[in-house]
Amino acid sequence: MKKSTSVLIALVFVTAKITETYCTEKICKEDFNKCYTNDDCCTKKCITNNKLQLGFCYGNPDSEKLVSRILKQNKCLVDSSINKKLDEKMKEEYGSLNVASDIYQDETILELTINNITERVIINNLNSKSKSPILRLSLTVAKNFVVEKEGFVPCHFTFFSKGFREEKYHWIFYFICYITYYIITFITYLMMP
Repeated sequence: MKKSTSVLIALVFVTAKITETYCTEKICKEDFNKCYTNDDCCTKKCITNNKLQLGFCYGNPDSEKLVSRILKQNKCLVDSSINKKLDEKMKEEYGSLNVASDIYQDETILELTINNITERVIINNLNSKSKSPILRLSLTVAKNFVVEKEGFVPCHFTFFSKGFREEKYHWIFYFICYITYYIITFITYLMMP
């Protein structure tokens, strides 16, 4: 009985170490991924823009410079390659004022200003296909801001509310990792003499 108890205790410690290492690695984010605090990043370095309520992980001075440049950008791209069929699908799912972004997660709401017209827009799940610019608008959406042609336009936007999908899945994974550890610990406790 003593041997099986020792084996179970050893199993708990091994499981705890694997869970701690694996869960931390899966939860933390690599360079150029979105972050809100230093703890979100594997490197423990998150550069943020308070106005946008957004940041990026970085690990070295070069990535920090690139991230800073992205956060300071104030240009949006009006893109005619977003075809009418896709535009209608996005309108149906997200509403008439939806824009693409590689940086913000879908369902994030921003207040976007172009040509002194300010509207709330929602980020759709269509990536902007480029780290630059931050936002990509279809011609249909751009017409709400009195923009009739494709290309770059000066724009300013402020964060309104954060999307929730990424956090939801993040916490599900966190829960699964740690519940496994506690179940094994509980089983070990029950089997002890």
